[in-house]
Amino acid sequence: MRKRCKSLLGAAGIENFRFHDLRHSFATRAGADPSVPVIALADVLGHKNLRTATRYAHPTEDDKRRVSEVQEKVG
Repeated sequence: MRKRCKSLLGAAGIENFRFHDLRHSFATRAGADPSVPVIALADVLGHKNLRTATRYAHPTEDDKRRVSEVQEKVG
């Protein structure tokens, strides 16, 4: 499988790809949905510690904007 994947990535012109990066992409996209509880995301990722799960879910610009909007409402 590794050999086939490497071949496909090469054909697509994708460099410096690691399968582990998919975990970060998934966690970031799933974590961006406000309806997804962090504890559920951690469970799906197989993490027992919420802090570990938060290392995988990277805030997007939209996430940061929503925080600013909430902060403005709160005062």
